[in-house]
Amino acid sequence: MARTDYTVEIIGCSKELTHKEEAQLKDLTFCQPLNEIVQQQAIVIKPIMVAALKVHNEHSKDNKDYTVYVIADENGEASITIAEKSVTLKT
Repeated sequence: MARTDYTVEIIGCSKELTHKEEAQLKDLTFCQPLNEIVQQQAIVIKPIMVAALKVHNEHSKDNKDYTVYVIADENGEASITIAEKSVTLKT
């Protein structure tokens, strides 16, 4: 089971979010790690939204504070990456 005892702050998004969308976006358990997906298969992402999230996780072994990027595509799938060089946000 995935951990849920961390805090998430939305620090940037490519679209205006409703309160419901903000709450859904902060739940990272629905996201699939992008690096794992691309190792299994070739993919094409047609993004409808990209968001930058600041995470504080006391249980992290390396870094307790880090930024993750969520990419939502038109099929309703969401991927997550922590590679800051792989995402550029334009608002």
